[in-house]
Amino acid sequence: MPSDKPGVEYAFNYLEGQGYEPEIIHKPVDIKATKNGEDYWFEVKYTEKHRGKPFGAATLTEWRKALEDPDKFKFLIVNKPGGVDSDSEFSCVEVSPEEFMLYSTVPPFKVNFNWPLDESKRKPPNRRSSTIVPTWDTIQRLDQYFDELKK
Repeated sequence: MPSDKPGVEYAFNYLEGQGYEPEIIHKPVDIKATKNGEDYWFEVKYTEKHRGKPFGAATLTEWRKALEDPDKFKFLIVNKPGGVDSDSEFSCVEVSPEEFMLYSTVPPFKVNFNWPLDESKRKPPNRRSSTIVPTWDTIQRLDQYFDELKK
């Protein structure tokens, strides 16, 4: 899986060319940019595909930022077919959250894990503040809530 760094760097330059003053921040989204004294938010989705439908994900953290002010939030789809070493050109498409939703789905919730293969290092990891530790109750509630949302 390629890094999104080339896409973020291209998006930075693209936004400068559009009259923004961009800043790469990565949290809660990739780029914050100022134009005419107003702040805008950009989440970069980078692909190296030649054609077809690139697959990716947008986190709930990114969507929370979009919810705050959808008119000042864009997903930037940056494409460089074949990757940075190819002689292809970069392209960039600005997509509103509303339009992005039309091409998105919410799969059943998943529970991420990080299992240490080295037995001597097997102790529960420190958790990020944006995550929760699963319990049987949590999993059951996620399952029930997902079923409710599907209806």
